[in-house]
Amino acid sequence: MLPRTCPTPPLGGHGALSFRRGSQPLFESVEDFTPWPRLVGITRPMGGQTFLEDLTLPLVQRNLIGAGRSRAKRRTRRKAKSTNLSADTMASMIRKYRWMEIGLTLSLAGLACGRTALDELPAGATGTTALRGIFVPTGDMAVARYFHTATLLPNGRVLVAGGAGLPNDYLASAELYDPGAGRFAATGSMAIGRIGPVATRMNNGKVLVVGGLQSDERFSSAELYSQETGKFTPTASMGADVDWRVPTVTLLPSGMALIADGTDDAANAAVPGRGLYAVLYDPKAGTFVATGSMNKDRVWNTATLLANGQVLMVGGADLGWATAELYDPSSGTFSPTGSMAEARSNHTATLLGNGKVLIVGGGDESNHVLASAELFDPATGTFEVTGSMAEARSNHTATLLGNGKVLIAGGGDESNHALASAELFDPATGTFEATGSMTSARLGFTATMLPDGRVLIVGGADGNGNLQTSAEIYQ
Repeated sequence: MLPRTCPTPPLGGHGALSFRRGSQPLFESVEDFTPWPRLVGITRPMGGQTFLEDLTLPLVQRNLIGAGRSRAKRRTRRKAKSTNLSADTMASMIRKYRWMEIGLTLSLAGLACGRTALDELPAGATGTTALRGIFVPTGDMAVARYFHTATLLPNGRVLVAGGAGLPNDYLASAELYDPGAGRFAATGSMAIGRIGPVATRMNNGKVLVVGGLQSDERFSSAELYSQETGKFTPTASMGADVDWRVPTVTLLPSGMALIADGTDDAANAAVPGRGLYAVLYDPKAGTFVATGSMNKDRVWNTATLLANGQVLMVGGADLGWATAELYDPSSGTFSPTGSMAEARSNHTATLLGNGKVLIVGGGDESNHVLASAELFDPATGTFEVTGSMAEARSNHTATLLGNGKVLIAGGGDESNHALASAELFDPATGTFEATGSMTSARLGFTATMLPDGRVLIVGGADGNGNLQTSAEIYQ
């Protein structure tokens, strides 16, 4: 009888298996002996084990294998009797049928534990995987980096670009993560190294990269990455008299991208309107055009596209803090909206399935790291306090999962030490709940939803300030 817990073969191959009857091996190893069926509709927890109903597989064994074995032995004995085969020859034939039985047994086990279509999604495919709430390591990058970008491409791969490396290196290099292979591979580099750039995938599939800096030098240049060519190419400048450092970039329903930036320069912040930049990128023309400016100087703020097509700008240092404003693409103007209960920057903002926006964590004006969270309601233009996290954090990530919950991971604590912990926000209850921790503490990393519903975690600095090449998957 096979064990109730099915063995899981290595990804993409056949199984090297060992079954036992009591303390005796049924057979030692069958390497690539029988294929494991890959059937749509058979469900198996990701990377784990399928637990069968008590009698399902044993009954199938008795009905199919047992009947086949009895017929095989009868045929063997009849053939031996009619042809006067020796005892050794007859024993050899019985052993052959015995291996046929093992092969059928393994095939049935493979059917029960078969890899699903979601286990081996082709590039660019989509699906929903039941998450188990754990982080597992995956392939490493070639270069350690933090405060980089990570963007899901149309072919299902993830483009990781720029950031800071070691020692004090501003990276122009980029890598591609292949979820099917679980590996990174080099791709074309940007024209200039950038720490803290922002990126968004345009409707034409290209990735727009803007902003970032080297030391105190800021950039008005922008670049486009094409998955077809694997290269970055320059596009129009955002303005020669504008120094973009940490802008936000938001893809609008029109297909244009809104890029907005404040300033962290105290001298400029004291001058009303100085350092308030906003432009629109037109992918068809490959140019930037001016639009209205924000009402408050803000940096390290968030920008979130709402269901009504407007963009919510929240918080940020300098003069933003607790304030918020809305960008209306139809008029090209920003207008104030309700304020948060707490001032914050380096927080996260996530559009929920109910249309509200979840604001989590960050740091306040006194550099205290926050555990609190708030919800913005577009219908009323107001914020309301919701449940708090178990652990205060800033510079973390927030990812909307397929089940509607939000994964909050990593970030820095009050002492700016990187965290490995993670939590889930449940919109149905308005509370946070514990989930598995990352395999490494991370600050300045990225989290990207993959087509199958898992989340790719990449790079960052660990609890000792060491930059990482490592990556892991939340599944």
